[in-house]
Parts: sequence; structure tokens; C-alpha cells
Amino acid sequence: MKKSKKYLTFSVFGFGLIFATSVLSACSTTQKSNVTRDKVIFETAQSKVYPLMIAMRPLVNLYNEQQKNEPNFVPVELRTADQNQINSESKLATTVVSQIETNDKNLPNLILNNKSGAYLVNRYRRLLSLNGTKISTDIFPDKLMQNYNKLAGQPINDKTIYNIPFDITDVDSIAFNLVNMAKIFSIIKDNGGTIDENLVVDGDYKLYQEAKKVESKMSQIPETSIFHSIKAKNSSDSQKNAFKDVKITSENFATTKALMEFAKMVNEKTTVEGNDKVHDGRIFSIDYAQSFMAKDIFNELNGSFLWSLKANSNGRQGSFIDYNVAKPNDPSANTYKKLWDQYSQFYAPQSATDEKVSFHSTQFMSNNPATSTGVWAAWDLRAYDAAFGIAAAVGVEQAMASPTAFGFFGNKAKPTMPTAETFEEFEKRSAKYDEIYYGSQLLRSNSENNNQTYLDGGSSLVAIDVKNEKLNKGTQKFLSWLYAGNVKVKNDDQNGDREISAAQYLIENSGYIVPLKTLVTNQQLSNLQKQYDELTKSIDSIKGKSEKTAADKAKHNQLFTRRNYLRSAIVSLKSLLNFLDPSANINLLSAPSDSKTSEAAARIKNDLYSSTANKIQKRISSTEALGNIVKILEGTN
Repeated sequence: MKKSKKYLTFSVFGFGLIFATSVLSACSTTQKSNVTRDKVIFETAQSKVYPLMIAMRPLVNLYNEQQKNEPNFVPVELRTADQNQINSESKLATTVVSQIETNDKNLPNLILNNKSGAYLVNRYRRLLSLNGTKISTDIFPDKLMQNYNKLAGQPINDKTIYNIPFDITDVDSIAFNLVNMAKIFSIIKDNGGTIDENLVVDGDYKLYQEAKKVESKMSQIPETSIFHSIKAKNSSDSQKNAFKDVKITSENFATTKALMEFAKMVNEKTTVEGNDKVHDGRIFSIDYAQSFMAKDIFNELNGSFLWSLKANSNGRQGSFIDYNVAKPNDPSANTYKKLWDQYSQFYAPQSATDEKVSFHSTQFMSNNPATSTGVWAAWDLRAYDAAFGIAAAVGVEQAMASPTAFGFFGNKAKPTMPTAETFEEFEKRSAKYDEIYYGSQLLRSNSENNNQTYLDGGSSLVAIDVKNEKLNKGTQKFLSWLYAGNVKVKNDDQNGDREISAAQYLIENSGYIVPLKTLVTNQQLSNLQKQYDELTKSIDSIKGKSEKTAADKAKHNQLFTRRNYLRSAIVSLKSLLNFLDPSANINLLSAPSDSKTSEAAARIKNDLYSSTANKIQKRISSTEALGNIVKILEGTN
């Protein structure tokens, strides 16, 4: 069995970190399995505080309790990052590689991962067969499946499910802090600009009018926020014309390019009076920089990317990845440089009066809690550190003063502050429910190009053959239940039970969409909206009580969080339904992955993030940026 050392990455579209591991050269192991335990192990790289894990843990417990007398049942144990100390899908996949190679008894039966993880497990021929389960291509929308049955090395027209669609969400929802937007709109109007008061985003949401409703809260923006002291340049002049000839309409929020243009315009025409409390801020925050650029590339190339999956020639079976961008004068290379130059035009200079504070027009988020600022767009919106963003939809609960956000970000007791922060104190420095709006993902890149691209964010399931018949059947049983089974749950008033599907449970308690044909419907969208409205009535009823019991407060928190998860689900389901509309001509963002493309994609991600970092030593040119990835693909770096 020949081994070769390769660099691998495992994440959606191949954008992720690079890890070194030994991999087998497309061969399978005939070793006798050491996996002899009495549990199905379901491993994830998410910690227990992630929305999906908050929902999955009780769901697994319900499965173990309610299905224990069914044929082929084996108890399921959910292992999160808190147990396995693995904090990325890529590292989880490489750990599985090592466990397969060493015949480790701890090899999991199921992992939350992506198509790149499935690609690696498939090289060992250790993907668990789904034959005999209730999972097939028939239960998922056809238009979505190319991200789940197309792997490098496999036939182009293969219909096998390699990674199972599981938790779809918009990772690029358009989101607003309405108070900060009210401040911007007020500055524009007071300094010579005009605004279409009927401008809309997300189809029919009247952004200006909704921002106007919270305009009275502008004085409550915390002093730590740049938006507390932002003002128009030359605002003391009698003419006040910094925004002369500026007219704001729906078009300013209709495409990704328009958003960047708007952010730069506002940044260049305003200034910030620094103080000892203010910290870094930006007009426009962007999560997942790599996906943001990938959608623009897809739109520019009409559904193509920098590399593509091609069928082998000369009658050979299988497929390979063609590195188009590395070819001289290839359109994808020119597109990459064009977009790089375009983005660079919108990175307005830092303009806070205090050199210690950065005020950005557009900033790519690190999506890494280890960084001090600019981590997630949702966190920026909650802290009034951004006006709008391209944000992960499941972040709604953390974009405002909520039970979850308070648990994560409320100041805890410590020697210098012996009394912990109360929720009321936390609420004063956080955006409120009526100040935050999340809408479905933007599909277009600019007004000159009508191409549209949809991104199905989230993760998928990779089932592993552990060479133990009992455990394999137990895994298949769990998967069938997860996609086609029901669960009994307590009613909100704790009086009696109701029965819902396992997939519906995840929607209500995490905000993710399991993309089953039966759930991805306009009727389901109406049902979710109805539930959302009913929750709002219940929440308002509790808020209206002059005196609230401990039970009232607990119920309020429970319903408040569930409503936010429903909002996340509604946002993502609207995007998915839009993509699946037979009359819509929308591309699905999909790119194959191997060791070279993974390393190249990681370089793109890092270069984009660095381009808007607070302390920039030197911005690289588009020629240099292209050269960096070409060297990787050609193996000359």
C-alpha cells in the first residue's frame, strides 16, 4: 500500500486552512476493524455553543430515548469540539485520515464536514453505503445536488451522494444595524444629499422608513462606537454640502459592488472625532471573504470559476481538475485581476482623527475569535461597530441583546469588577431586536451584469464505513431517522407533547434548513412566518406584564431565542426557494477541490483579509495576487 504525502484542506468550495497528512494513493485497507464499541460516534468541529450543536445535543438525546426499541438501533454519542479539541472541519477530516490509516478504534461513524472531507474518505473507499436507508437523490432538490455528487476523480455524471446535504444557511445574508443606518441617512440629508424614502432591500423591506423608526435612538449609540461621533466633513460650514449631488436609492443596496461603493462614499465624506473610549469600526463588514469574491467571479464568468472539473480523455473513467487560471490569457485570470483592482478601489483610507483607531469603508472579517476586532459581522452590528454587513444568517441571535449574546459577551465578575454585568447593563451597549434586520443573500455583483449566483452555505454529513456491521447499520438507522423520522417534543407551555420531523426540529432550534423537497416549499415558508408572528405575540404579551415572575422571564428568553432562529431559517429558506424557482436563471456556486486548489484558495482568503486589516504594511497588486495563486497551482511557490 503506497503512501504519498500531500497537503489537504477540507471546507466548502476548498476555502480553508492547509494541513499536512499522509494519505493513501487511492487504495483501500483490508485490515480487520478495531472499532468494537457499542455506540455510534457523531463528531463535529463545532463547540457546544454553536447554534447547530445547541439543537443537535437534545435531538440526539431524544433519538436515543425514543428509538431505543427499534430494529438496528445503536445509541448515538455526539462529540463536539469541547470533547475532541478539534476546531475546524479540515482538522477533523485529517484526524479521520489518521484514524483510518492506523486502524484506530476511535474512528467516528459520522462527521459534520463537507465535500472535501468526503473526497478524502472516498479515496480509502470508506464512505458508508446509503443503500437501504431513506436517503437518496430523490429526497433533495435536483438543482442543489451538484455540490454533493461531484468529486474529483469520479465520473462527471455520477449520481452517487458522497456528502449528504444537511444544514443549509445563508452565510452571506445582507444585514443592517438600523440605528447606525439612521445616523448615516441623517448625515446625508442634513448635508446636501437626497434619499428615496421608499427605497427597498430584500425585495420589499423599506430600509429608510424602518431606520427612521429608530432614529430617536441615535443618541444612545455607545461612546465606544465610531458612529457615536461620526459627522460630515466641513459640517460646521454654513452651506453643509458634503453630500451635495448624492442621491441614495434602492440601487445602492442591490449588488455587492454597490454596497462597497456606498461604504466608500460615506467613509470619504465623513470624519470621526476620536475619544479615549472609541474603538475600531467600519461602514461595511463582510463575513467569509473567500465566498464573497467567489460569487463575484462566478457572475463575471457566467457560472465558471478559477478551476473546473473535467472528464478524463482517451476513454479513461473519472475526472480531473483543470487549473484554468494558471493558463496564459485565460479569461478567469483576467477576471481575478479585474476584481482585485475593483476591490482595492473601495478600501478607503483610515480616517479616524485618532491614529490609534481605524475607520474602514469595507472590512473583511477574520471569522476568528482570536483576533481582537473585526471577527464576525453579527458582533459588529450588535456593538454598533458597523452599519451593514454581509453576514452569516445564523448570527441573528448574536447580533442583538439576546440570552445567547449575553451569555457569551456579558461582562463576568472579576477582581477589577466584582459584580457581574446585568442583562439590563449589557442591553444598553448592544443593539436591540427592533434595531437589527437580516435579509436574504444578494445574487448579483454589479448593475452592469445580470448574472446571479447562489451560495448554499453550511455543512454536510460524511458517513464512514467502520467495518463493523452492527455499527454501520446503527449509523444508517440514525441517518434515516434524521432525514425521514419524527420526534416528540414538549409544547411550549410544557402541557402535552407534539410530534414534528427531526428536520423541522433543527429549523426551529438552530435556524438551519435541512434541504428536503418536503421542507423546501413556499408552504413551509408561510408556516415559518406564521410561527414567527405567533412567537412575537407571545413575547409581547410577556413584555406587557407589569410584574414578571421567574417563569415569565425564562419563557420570554426561550421564545426570544426561538424567534431569532426562525428568522435565520426564514432568511435562508427564501434564498433557497429563489434559487430553486424553475423560472430563475441562477448559478449554484460550486468549485472542485484538491491539494493545490485548496492551498490557492487559502491564499486568496488570507490575502483578502490582510488587504483590509487595521495595520497594512503594503497592499499587493492584482498582478502579484494572481501570481501568488498561479505559483501554487504550478507547484513553483
